[in-house]
Amino acid sequence: MNKNLYYISNGILILIGVIYFALSFLNMEIDATNEFFESLLFPLVAFIIGGFFVYLAKVFDWKSNLGRVWVTLGGALFLWGFADLLWYYFLLIGEEPFPSLADVFYLLGYPLIFIGLFYMLKELEIEIDKRLLLVYTGIFIIFSITVLYLLVPLIATDNLLETTAGLGYPLGDILILYFSVLVLVIFVLRGGNLKYSWIMVVLAFVLNAIADLIFTWDAWGEGLYAMFAFDILDAFFLSAYLLLGLAGLAYYNQYQEALK
Repeated sequence: MNKNLYYISNGILILIGVIYFALSFLNMEIDATNEFFESLLFPLVAFIIGGFFVYLAKVFDWKSNLGRVWVTLGGALFLWGFADLLWYYFLLIGEEPFPSLADVFYLLGYPLIFIGLFYMLKELEIEIDKRLLLVYTGIFIIFSITVLYLLVPLIATDNLLETTAGLGYPLGDILILYFSVLVLVIFVLRGGNLKYSWIMVVLAFVLNAIADLIFTWDAWGEGLYAMFAFDILDAFFLSAYLLLGLAGLAYYNQYQEALK
């Protein structure tokens, strides 16, 4: 990738985040124009970054492990972008967006991310000490049980769709974090600069998981969302998109540097 294009692309993504956070912290009055801008911003960012990931898949060869990593992650972002459009559409017509068809597309993105992470593990091809893997897995199991123990009493309702969607997000986030952090551990063990791009991937999934947790907690009347002075959920979700975009740019650049 041309260095100038690389820096310009990074600058644009960072600028989007800075502007959004600045407006959020200023707590600007939200009018119809701002709502329209926000309703287009999230899906547009998801579609652009998803398209870039598909381009990376083409660069790395569709049939290679790396090609499959990026095309599946790109597919997930397209699904999430479409879900964002549906979410804002339901808000526009005055209908409750959760649970709704938007949740179907959000949740469909998770299997694609799992597949992408699976191919990244295949690409890395490194043996992990079984004791380390056992400890790592045990920590995540304890973490998962704790999260579900806290959430299930809140989520369990007579509405099957609502309960399924409510459980789907934390379960999906936990699995994504398990495999993405495992990939990061392997990158660290291997050494090199590629690990820095994957740190951003993990941070993106962490922000997404935290936002899902806050939303789930708040959706059942626990009032966690009201603790923040600005729209923390949208800020986290947008940051997750932008971090994934920065990670894709960094990975491509660092991969090319490693080949020199």
